[in-house]
Amino acid sequence: MKKFISMIFTLLLVISISSPTSASTNHLDNHNHDHELENHEHESGKIKGEKGGDFGALYIPCPATGTKHQMKARGTGKHTLTNGSTWIGNLYQCSGCLTTLTTYYNYFNYGERPNGPGKYILASAPVFVSPAGYIFSGKYTLSGPATSWVTGIFSGMSFSY
Repeated sequence: MKKFISMIFTLLLVISISSPTSASTNHLDNHNHDHELENHEHESGKIKGEKGGDFGALYIPCPATGTKHQMKARGTGKHTLTNGSTWIGNLYQCSGCLTTLTTYYNYFNYGERPNGPGKYILASAPVFVSPAGYIFSGKYTLSGPATSWVTGIFSGMSFSY
C-alpha cells in the first residue's frame, strides 16, 4: 500500500512539473524575464526598459461598476472658474459613480466630434443630474485641451444619451 501511494505522489509530481500550466513555464502576467532590458524597474504594474516602453492599465474603471464609466448626456454644466469667470459646456455624468465631465465640444455633434473634447472639467456631483443640466458650486480649473475621445482619461468612458 505504501508503494502504491508513493507511486501516485511521484506520478502527480511528474505531471505537475511537465504540465504547461506549471508556474515555471506559464507567465499569465506577461512578465518579461529578458535580461537584456537594462535598468528595468517594477513600480505600480509598469515595466520600464530601453526596449519595452511603459506598460500599465488601459483605464481606471468606475468604482461603482468595475467597468468603464457609463457617461450619460446631461445637458449643460455651468462652472465658476478660479479666476471668477463662468464656463458653460456639454455635461455628461457616470450612471454608476456620479462623476461628471463637462466638455467644450459635444460628443454627439458629429461636426464637433473630430476635435475631441477640447477644454474640460472633471468633477463630482452629489446627485444624479437631470437632463436639464447642473450648476456646480465651488471653483474649478479647466483642463486640456484634449484632442481625442478615446485616449487618456476618456479611454475609460463610454458615452450615450
